[in-house]
Amino acid sequence: MAQLMGRKDADKPEDFITALVDLQEACGVADLKMSDYGITPEKFPKMVQNARDTLGVNFLNDPYQLSDEDCLKIYSESYR
Repeated sequence: MAQLMGRKDADKPEDFITALVDLQEACGVADLKMSDYGITPEKFPKMVQNARDTLGVNFLNDPYQLSDEDCLKIYSESYR
């Protein structure tokens, strides 16, 4: 995927992360924070439910089935 994102020299899985960070910086979104948009940790359960309600098929197609607790943990660890 990193090669598809423009890193022609990519040869290891970690190169995708580097390419993603480069893309975020190029698009000016690297420093976005949920808190800047009024999102608080109390809203995470509703966000998980919204994701399930609107993107449920995406959850079903993922080779690793995320639980609601997994989703809450992702939000929590991503929060700034």
